[in-house]
Amino acid sequence: KLLIHIVERLFSDLETKIDNVRIQVGLALSLILNYALAEKDESTFNLIKGKLTEKIKDSSISPGIILELARLAKPMVPVLIKNQKYREAKEILMFFKFCGQNIALPKDKEREVLNFIKEMGTYQIAEQLVNQLLVSRFSAENRALEDILFLLGTENVAQKLVEIFTSEDQLIRMNALRNLIKIGEVTGPVLAKLLSERKNFSRKGNSHLLADDSWYKIRNALFILSNLVNKD
Repeated sequence: KLLIHIVERLFSDLETKIDNVRIQVGLALSLILNYALAEKDESTFNLIKGKLTEKIKDSSISPGIILELARLAKPMVPVLIKNQKYREAKEILMFFKFCGQNIALPKDKEREVLNFIKEMGTYQIAEQLVNQLLVSRFSAENRALEDILFLLGTENVAQKLVEIFTSEDQLIRMNALRNLIKIGEVTGPVLAKLLSERKNFSRKGNSHLLADDSWYKIRNALFILSNLVNKD
């Protein structure tokens, strides 16, 4: 009960207009969250997650607390994904991804928030999400996973999708292509790397024809790039 009171008080104190105080309050909450993660204290983790969710659902949320909430979300979202709490992870990511469009947030703060999201989009997280989509064969029931991949939108996400975009399974191949186009320009560097590697231009015997695997890679890479150009 004491911890509940402390966490509730700290979330209330985040609303202060004094920047230094707000930063210290945010640090205190981060320490409690990190302790909960280290000790696998689910009740404390859920308490902080619940209070953060309350804040981001508040239509009158103060722009001043967005950055501190994003700092809390940074270690929280990967844990939610790891525990397959995909809808909760999506809700939090959705808020921070587009908060600059809905709230009068200074550009430097918005960039910092987006950088936090970028740091969440590790290869390991992308691999978990994509592997789950492969198991379900991109079923509509798992659309939240695709949404998370889009919201994270990192090169790691693009890399994992590129690894499956030459699958022999047409359904998997088409969904990989669709998601890469949806992610957008961050896909560019991954495809540029693919197109710069000689191993992806292997030939059939002594002919000038590309080997089947290379042909599919190059064709799909060019298809995505042409769609990204048209998208712009």
